Amino acid sequence: MFVPRSVTRRVDYHLSHKSNPISTENSNLRKIVIIDERKSVTNPSPIPVKSDDSGAFTDPFAFCLKETFAEDISKDDMDKGEGEKEEKVISYSKNQRWPTLGEPVCVICGRYGAYIVDETDGDVCSLECKARHLNCTSAKKDEELLDSTAESGGALRMKAFSNKLQLQYNENPVLAKLSVSKVDDIREALNIRVRGNNVSKPILEFKHCQLTETLGSNLVRCGYATPTPVQMQVIPVSLCSRDLLVCAHTGSGKTAAFLVPIIQRIYAEVEFLFNAKRLSNNPFGVIMSPTRELCMQIEKQAKELMQGLPNMKTALLVGGMPIPPQLHRLSSGVQIIVATPGRMREIVNTESSVDLSSVKVFVLDEVDIMLQMGFEQQVQEVIDKLPAEKQTLMFSATVSTSIEIVADKLLVNPVYVSVGSPSEPNASVKQIVLWVEEQLKKKHLFSLLQDPKHFMPPVVVFVNSKIGADLLAEAIQKICNICCLSIHGDKSQKERSKRLELFLGGECPVLVCTSLLGRGMDLPKVRQVINFDMPSSIEEYVHQVGRASRLGSTGWALTFVNNTNKLVFLDLVETLRPLGVNFPDELLNSPYFHQQKQRDKVFSRKRKHKHTVVTQQSLIDLISDHSKRRKKVP
Repeated sequence: MFVPRSVTRRVDYHLSHKSNPISTENSNLRKIVIIDERKSVTNPSPIPVKSDDSGAFTDPFAFCLKETFAEDISKDDMDKGEGEKEEKVISYSKNQRWPTLGEPVCVICGRYGAYIVDETDGDVCSLECKARHLNCTSAKKDEELLDSTAESGGALRMKAFSNKLQLQYNENPVLAKLSVSKVDDIREALNIRVRGNNVSKPILEFKHCQLTETLGSNLVRCGYATPTPVQMQVIPVSLCSRDLLVCAHTGSGKTAAFLVPIIQRIYAEVEFLFNAKRLSNNPFGVIMSPTRELCMQIEKQAKELMQGLPNMKTALLVGGMPIPPQLHRLSSGVQIIVATPGRMREIVNTESSVDLSSVKVFVLDEVDIMLQMGFEQQVQEVIDKLPAEKQTLMFSATVSTSIEIVADKLLVNPVYVSVGSPSEPNASVKQIVLWVEEQLKKKHLFSLLQDPKHFMPPVVVFVNSKIGADLLAEAIQKICNICCLSIHGDKSQKERSKRLELFLGGECPVLVCTSLLGRGMDLPKVRQVINFDMPSSIEEYVHQVGRASRLGSTGWALTFVNNTNKLVFLDLVETLRPLGVNFPDELLNSPYFHQQKQRDKVFSRKRKHKHTVVTQQSLIDLISDHSKRRKKVP
């Protein structure tokens, strides 16, 4: 409502109570006189106030007390007096006159404040200034909302511009005092390497991020007492809304490294929009992972960290489960989606109701496995549905040339973080390589499982084929009399989840599986891994061996090799030799191994010549050398 100045709307808004001292026999009182401040300052005399009885005047002090408990003057009372005649409202401020001494002034342009804005009680001169005034007031209310949601901000300084929330990471004072050389020493001690512009300093404790109180307590409850090296560097960079490519060995805490900043940032956004009554059902974060089990693990961990945070929900979109319940979950309003590429593409391409326009953060976990499994096209189709302005995070245990090519396409001004030795197995896992012929593998495995010195349950046995997993599990249970189950992609999701639950619960000490469980799965109690079949790539080997160590705990891995694995002999030796692993003589003396070494030397020489700059002197030397070789020929 736009109220002209001649109309009085609320007594306590327009009238001020001024007092004069009154002396009595028993006490000192102050006489209350009601002054209309809307009048000219040249008329300071008190105004008598009429009572409800016609023609009678009451004590101003008593009238003031009565008006204190009154809520509003009725509309009929407002219409009485000088404001009965409706005035024409001026549209533009240029048509309003300038004020004289004592007249109200427009809060926007300084002209005569002829009108009162009902929503704010501010003085304005025209409809134009009214609109500007309400716009400024709305921005101030957004700032007040940010102050009321200080808990959700933490280290993120929140600002509102044009009804949008902008977050800025505030560096902890302890970190701000660290010199550049000190930061370099910390990174070197933790084997952290970074590349990029203006990379944030690593945190030393979770409290340096100033996380919300609820999120901080959830971290402690989940066992995260101190951050791991990858978490120390990735969390502050992610809170700065920077794109990231992270390479860290398996079991280093990569999942929490992206979940903590995502939850912190999205919760601040949700709280702001909820208080502003603009919260929609659209998701703010999308996390994609190659396998169903890994997605289920990520969503479970996200729920644990989000426990107690209002208006924060997740949706799990994976294959092997019916689509209608997943769509119902999406329609109810979720903030974070955890999905496999296939199911995510299927839903966004067929369901027009799924809106991804509000996504702020997009995470690709286990990128190397995604590319190896052929999910690149499916991932690209999902990315096409996402907004252009978003934060993209990529995580992997190994970084190959193909991953760097994908990163160049998806990331904008990224930060590259590498923790430990890139594309190398976890140093916390003691690795043993044994030469075992194909026909003797089962006998050797049975002897290990029946020997109390070498059998340390729970144990994961990796094989290369699905039918081989079922047959080997049956043989172990029959010959070794040990409860053993198998897991692979042909089993239903319900059966896979049940068997994994039995294994993690300790009811089944041995689990035979394909590479399905080798991709980022968190198996906290597993300390022993047996590669019954050597994987076909060294990247897959790195993932599988990593199941024996989580968050720095020690474990050991045993790998059987023979001539059927000849294609990976050289990669295996070059990868494990820096770790001090001993190799069987059969492998080192294998003709296949020496052929691969010779071939690698030739390729290295060609690559060296390919990148050699040809100069006049080098060209003369080349011609001279060629002439000498021709003269030696008889």
